[in-house]
Parts: sequence; C-alpha cells; structure tokens
Amino acid sequence: MNKTNKSVVLIILALAVLIPLLCGLSIKAMAEEYDTANAVKIIGIDGPGAGEQDIHLQTKPAFQEVEPLLPATIRVLSENGESDEVSVRWKSAEDFDHTDRYYYVLFPELPGQYSVPDDLELPYIVVWIDGGQGQDGQGQDGQVQEGGAIEGEEENVMLEPSFSPGTLRGSGNEEKTFYFLIDVMKLNNAAAAGIVSNIRAESNFRPNALGDNGTSYGICQWHNTRWTDLKNFCNANGYDWTTLEGQLYFLNYELINKYKFVVTYLRNVSNDAAGAYNAAYYYCAHFEIPANTQVVADSRGRVARDTYWPKYAGAVSAGIDAQEENSGYLKMYRLYNRSTGEHLYTYDMNERDTLVMRGSWNYEGVAWLSPRTSDYPVYRMYKAADRAHHYTMDENERDTLCGLGKYAGRGRGWTYEGIGWYSALPVFTDENSPEADGYVPLHRLYNPKYPMVSAHHYTADLNEVSVLLTRGWVYEGTAWFGAKAAKE
Repeated sequence: MNKTNKSVVLIILALAVLIPLLCGLSIKAMAEEYDTANAVKIIGIDGPGAGEQDIHLQTKPAFQEVEPLLPATIRVLSENGESDEVSVRWKSAEDFDHTDRYYYVLFPELPGQYSVPDDLELPYIVVWIDGGQGQDGQGQDGQVQEGGAIEGEEENVMLEPSFSPGTLRGSGNEEKTFYFLIDVMKLNNAAAAGIVSNIRAESNFRPNALGDNGTSYGICQWHNTRWTDLKNFCNANGYDWTTLEGQLYFLNYELINKYKFVVTYLRNVSNDAAGAYNAAYYYCAHFEIPANTQVVADSRGRVARDTYWPKYAGAVSAGIDAQEENSGYLKMYRLYNRSTGEHLYTYDMNERDTLVMRGSWNYEGVAWLSPRTSDYPVYRMYKAADRAHHYTMDENERDTLCGLGKYAGRGRGWTYEGIGWYSALPVFTDENSPEADGYVPLHRLYNPKYPMVSAHHYTADLNEVSVLLTRGWVYEGTAWFGAKAAKE
C-alpha cells in the first residue's frame, strides 16, 4: 500500500472514531440545554432556620462522619405552587477535610431538575467545633493544639500558654474580644460582630491556636512573617504575644497601620443585622482572605448576622451611659498620674476606674464633651519609655512620632493606639468665629523644661492656661473642639 492510500485509510479511521464522539457530545449538550429549560423553578425553600439544626462537636471529624447527622431532605416550593420533599446533599463552604476551622457552614445541593434563582437565599447549617475554647490563652486541656485538628493527633504542636493579667472586659475570650472591639477600637456592635464571626472560625478565640502545619498562630492565625510581626509588636510595647490581650492590641495596630481601608469600611457599616453581614464579609475578603474567598466570606457574614448580631446587638461600650448615648456626646474624663505628672483623657469609664484603682491616678472630673463621631478624629499615641500619652489631630505629627506612612521605620518611640475621640470642628477653625460659637476649644501647651512630647498638656480652662504660662509653659494653640463641658 502506497503512502497516499495509507493516509486515506488513517483519515477514514479517525473520522470513524470522531464522528460518533462529536455527535454524542452534541446530543449531551442538547439534552443539558433541554433539562435546564425544563428545570423546576424554585421560589421558596422550607429548610432549617438559623441555628435550628446546628451541630456542636468537641473535635472535628471527617466530613463523612458528619453527613449522617444532616437532614436528608428539605421541602421546596416551586413556581407552580407545588410543595415537594426533595433529597439533598450538603456541601461545606470551605474544604471540610483539609482546612482547620472552628465552624463550617453547610449549604444544601438540590437535584439537577430544580433551578434555584440567584436571589433566593439557601438555608444553612453550622457545624461548630467547640472543643478548646479557654480563658486567656488556655485550651480546654491547658495545651496548645493545632487549629481545628482532632485532639491527640501526632501533628499537634505543643506550646506553653501564657495568661493575660485580666485587664480585658468580659467573662470569656469571646466576650473579651467583642468588648475590646467596641471599647478600644470604637467599632459599632455590627462591625464587632463581623470580626467576632471571623475570629471564631479561625481560632475559637484561642490565642495559642496553631494552624497551617505550625506556621500560623493566634486568634487571627497570623502566618509566617505576620507571626513575627506579632512578636515584635508585643515585645516592643510591653505585651505578652501569647495572650489574648497582646494579640488584640496587635490586631488593632495591624488594622490601623496596614489595613486602614478595612478599618474605614468597618467604621461606616450600619449598626444592624445587614451591617454585621457586610462587616464580616468585607473583613474576611480583605483581611483574612481564605481560599474560595467569596463563598467563605458569605458564610461568615451569615453567621455574623444570624448568630453574633442577635447576641451582641444590645451591648454598650464601657464609658457610654444612656444619657450620653441619647445626647450624642461622650463625657471626656480627666485623670492625673501623681508619679509621672501626666494627664490622661478618656471617655471609657472602665479605663478611668481601672487606673484609679491602681492607686497612682487621681480622677479630676469631666473635662469636656466629645461628639460620638465626626469627620475630625483626634489620634491617641503612647510612649512606653516615658509612660505617657499624646494626642493630636495632625496626621503628619502622628505619622512622624509613630513611624507611619512615609516615616515608616523612622518613628520616635511612640505607638499609635487609634482614634481617641472626635473633635466637634476642624482644628483650623478660628475659636472667635461664628462657626465656633457654642463649642469649647481645647488649648494645647508645652513645657520646654522637658525635651519630649509627653510634656504636653490640654485644657479647656483659660485660667489654667494663664497659670501654666506664668510657670514657663508655651501656648501652642487650639488642639481640638468639644461641646460645652458638663459636671457630674
């Protein structure tokens, strides 16, 4: 047989194989198109309500061990008004068997003959992994376990846990985390619920949780270099990096300094169930960034909305009483440290009372009223070496002292603690102008006898200003504006 004949034979054989295959694919595609066009459209699903059929386990098993615990059917309402009981399988938003989480959100998968519109929210079941939540770094058995792993497995890595000195408000690590977010970071309840939902999934609030084969650590599962950043921050600022307290203050620092856009978003979510969902979703998508990000962020948003928002919606930040909340203003408390000579200002009653109980601080009363919020933040900083605080509305001054932005790595020993409170007016407002009428300027003075920023003082009392000027203090102008001061 010559080459031409051989080529013809090969072509014929190839066509004999390909034509049936192509026809089969076309028939299959047509069948699938037909099935889609004739699918039963679902307009409602009568599945378990939020929390109704959640599963609580002490340790995380394989998914095949969870499946028998799940409902085998759910009832659906079709477009023609018929209600059917249909068999379902459940699918986890995250890879159940190959990730270390402390809860998993499961969604039902309906048979192919049913069409679910995009705007129909599917019911879900949460599998909670409860084992291991302890107090301030202690696991259930007092040992560190790899995040989400079953107790006793060889890959668990043991560390000696440390304990927080108990300065955080709340009765357990979950509560302490929530109250830190509203007391210190000054987030609203919805934003705090969103972060709590994420931390529950990552670590169950265990500061000693290890994950990713021992490369991620703590309540937020800081990975590799971020774990190193946690250690460096805590060592430089007098915190223990293995405790809840140290990790929460690092979270505050990291968000403010490296994820400012996330903080900005969180500070602007609505304080309601929808805000809790949005906060959890955004925090997950832009801070945690897990695999399958959108699906996981949606699942954590649902848990924030349906579990943590109802739980914490009525919580009140320390230092905010009903009278202040109704008035729209916060009382700013003034304290004096007899040992260092520092004056400290805070609206946090818990901070005020804690400092007074320590013995070296005197409470001097309400100095002024601050707006609950405004477009004019006052930044709070702390210098451990001087045991002193400093306050400013000037972002450049803040960045210079704390080594932020273009001054990164060139700070002067100060740690940025976040927004302390808000000014009623921009700092450049003329206090004698009509715009300033009814507002109280806070005056800033500096003592040149002390070559450090901690020698600043702030007061609304013009008589105090005059007295300090006679003692060598230098007047530096208006620091910020408050409303008329109140007396307790």
